[in-house]
Amino acid sequence: MPNAVIETTRDPDIKRFYVNDKGTLLYPLKVRHDSFFVRINRKAGLLVVKLEKASRPIITGELKEVLYRFVVDLARQTGGRVVHHNLNGAGHKEYSLIEQYAIGLDAINRAGWINDLVGYSDINVEIGMGGGEFLLNIASLSPKEAFLGIEISSSDFLKALRRFSNARLENVKGIFYDAKALLDRFKPNSVNRIFINFPEPWFKIRRLKHSVLTPLTALRMARMLKVGGRILVVTDNYAFAVGSCVVLNATEWLRSVSKHCIQINDEALHTRYEKKWKRYKRIIYRVEFEKAERSPDEEFQEVRFPLELPKRSLFDDRYLFKVLNIYRKPNAIDIVEIAAGESKNPQHAFFGLEGGRFYPIDQTRMVFNHDFVQAWSLAVRLC
Repeated sequence: MPNAVIETTRDPDIKRFYVNDKGTLLYPLKVRHDSFFVRINRKAGLLVVKLEKASRPIITGELKEVLYRFVVDLARQTGGRVVHHNLNGAGHKEYSLIEQYAIGLDAINRAGWINDLVGYSDINVEIGMGGGEFLLNIASLSPKEAFLGIEISSSDFLKALRRFSNARLENVKGIFYDAKALLDRFKPNSVNRIFINFPEPWFKIRRLKHSVLTPLTALRMARMLKVGGRILVVTDNYAFAVGSCVVLNATEWLRSVSKHCIQINDEALHTRYEKKWKRYKRIIYRVEFEKAERSPDEEFQEVRFPLELPKRSLFDDRYLFKVLNIYRKPNAIDIVEIAAGESKNPQHAFFGLEGGRFYPIDQTRMVFNHDFVQAWSLAVRLC
């Protein structure tokens, strides 16, 4: 994560910043493709400057250059010096890749966003596309189909976009976000294939709650698929393959394609992890399920802003809504940071706050999905 440390004996002029009750500073910055916050923590003789990850920008060379100029200016204003940073922007023109290949959250939050892909015969989705090797190969072979890759790692996301650009692909797009929050923004009965390739390279029991394949996410994936559409899981981890079989077998509308749920995969995927595990002679497993019947069509739940802000609340039921921080600045609206959604995996985001109501700002990065709506409804009802 981009960061820097300034050594100084003077505090910055806090009138320039948004400040919370703990003295943490927040400052807005902007590049051509994104708006984001940086966070400044004051320690003994140091200012620690970090990219605020809840504003979720795609980390580009241009972003690092803008952040570095901010850090140098802050050091000058406080009479200090930069003693550490990792803000070496390589000068890549990533913003042009983002404009061409990325689908932003503003689009995802529109009810009819999937209609932009109606010119293709089928829509296919890879969850966790990594550097895009798999999508590069399969999209090249099927130019009449649309392919969407979802990835949460900024560096991998940009690698994938560069691959798509170098291959001059026109039928592939990327979405930079947590896939679990995106699933119910897809139109029911609309997707042909869902690919999950090597989803748990560092499989640990304590990470199970973060797994992309749970009973809830499996149900939402099944709802996305059209009749005859398939979910394909490929993994080198036998325990994960078994868990996938159990979850998918218990999911409404789905049935296993094979008599034996777990198969040995013999199809080349051209991914980084496939090449790695083949070098180590590891067995690669395949789990494939098909949608057997149509699921009910459901309308997107629209969220209309501004919304009344409930008191600071934490619900440990299925859904969670919590005000994490409120940042204030003289003669400006307040900034509120919230966590909201499914209690085990809530989304974090910043909103503007004015007169007890909050609304999206340029730095808001949140998908207004079913879990958000339910968490919000619960908070309002119980306050």
